[in-house]
Order: sequence, then C-alpha cells, then structure tokens
Amino acid sequence: MHGTPVPMGLVIAGRNSVSVDAVGASVMGFDPFELEQLALASQMGVGEPDIWKMLLRGSSMSDVQRPFRRR
Repeated sequence: MHGTPVPMGLVIAGRNSVSVDAVGASVMGFDPFELEQLALASQMGVGEPDIWKMLLRGSSMSDVQRPFRRR
C-alpha cells in the first residue's frame, strides 16, 4: 500500500482468495504462515495457505519468485 510498485508481468488467479494470497506471498519470498491474516484464515478453515498442498499451473515458482523487502 505504501511501497514502490514492482512490475512482475505475472497473473495469479484461483478460486480461493487465501490460496491466491499465499501464492503471491511466496512469489514475493515470504512464508505465508508468517503473515498473520493467512495464518488466521487457515485456523478458521477459510482457505489453504500451504502452497505444497495446491495444484499450481503455469510458470514454476522458482522462475517467478523475486525477493521483496518487508517494512
């Protein structure tokens, strides 16, 4: 929200917003379970933040992953 936009040339889509956010976090180099909102959503049974339990299609994570700085 207050950061600098980074062009990624990437679209992340899915049926569950928690899973989509978890993939986005992983692409940015963050552990989804370290993000409070995703951990809470998982505990509430709202969605799955574990990318190893997801069927990911398209580019491999290693091809699109790029480290971001956390504030």
